[in-house]
Amino acid sequence: MAINPSFLNSYERLTEAVENAVDADTKGCLQDWLDEIDNEPTVAPIIQKLQEGLDINGWWIANVEANHTRQELQWPDDPYEAIGMKVLLMRELARGREDIGHFGFHIYGRTVGSRPRDAAAAVIERILTPMAKRLRRYLERNG
Repeated sequence: MAINPSFLNSYERLTEAVENAVDADTKGCLQDWLDEIDNEPTVAPIIQKLQEGLDINGWWIANVEANHTRQELQWPDDPYEAIGMKVLLMRELARGREDIGHFGFHIYGRTVGSRPRDAAAAVIERILTPMAKRLRRYLERNG
């Protein structure tokens, strides 16, 4: 079954809303983006399959809690598992496991600027935006 064109329009609009969000708005915009992919009947099973068997808690421990030297985040080698893990990461940030700005400082340090807004923008720019583009292509091919 093909992906509903109105879903794709909403997906793009919500992705842009996350990209343009400021401070406190980021978490809410991110949750709206997740709600959209979780509530679209043709998309939700695809998202579930991408996340299937992935361990976000183990990934978090290895990449966030143990990352004291600002090493590059490690993603699964399989590109579709990497998309699934990044969606899971966005879920954790939307749930408030860690503030997205604090997460950005933790991972990227002050190289992204001195304000939480800058660190949050780096997370969106370096993780969410490229993943959202890959996810859209994947959904269009597999929906």
